[in-house]
Amino acid sequence: LDTAAGPVTLVGAWRARVEKLAPAAGPVANNAPALGHNGLIAPLQGLSVRGVLWYQGEENAGRAAAYADGFKRLIQDWRQQFGDPDLPFLFVQLAAWRPLADNRPDGNGFAELRGSQAAALALPHTGMATAIDIGDAIDIHPRNKRTVGERLAAVAMHELGLRDAPAMGPRLIGGQARGAEFELRFDRT
Repeated sequence: LDTAAGPVTLVGAWRARVEKLAPAAGPVANNAPALGHNGLIAPLQGLSVRGVLWYQGEENAGRAAAYADGFKRLIQDWRQQFGDPDLPFLFVQLAAWRPLADNRPDGNGFAELRGSQAAALALPHTGMATAIDIGDAIDIHPRNKRTVGERLAAVAMHELGLRDAPAMGPRLIGGQARGAEFELRFDRT
C-alpha cells in the first residue's frame, strides 16, 4: 500500500478495536417486517422442497424466551406453506461465543436461546446439530463450517432413514442433587 509517507506493509497481524457502537434509530431494511419471508421464502412457493437447514439465532439472544414459541410457529408455518406437514426441519444450535467463562447457563442470552432452539425438537421431523464446542471466543460466526455441515448431514441421513445410528448425542432431560453429588439423566444414550 503506497501512501504520501511512503509504502506501508500489510503483512503480519492486524489489530482493530470498536470505537463506538451506534444502534440504529429505527428499523433498518434487514429488520423490516416480512423482509426475510418475502425475499427468501415466498419465491420458493411451488418448488419441491425436501427439507430445511437452518442456522440462525444470534440476533434473538436478547429475546430468547420468546424464540421457543416463535421458532416452532415458523417451522409449522413453513410446513403449511410448502404443503408438507412432515417437511424435515434441521437446525444448528448456536455455537459458543465470548470467552468460556462468559458461556454459563445462568444469565446468558445465548445459553437461554440454545434452550429455546432445543424446544423445537418437540415437533416431529426436526433435528438439531450442536455447535457449542466449535465456537470462537472472538467471532460470533465460527469458521469451522465443515463440522457443522457434517453434523447436519448426519441428522439428515438419520431423518431420511439412511443412517440407523443416532445422529445426535445424549440430551439432558433432568437432574437432582444428592448430597455432594449431582445425578443427571439423559435420553438417547
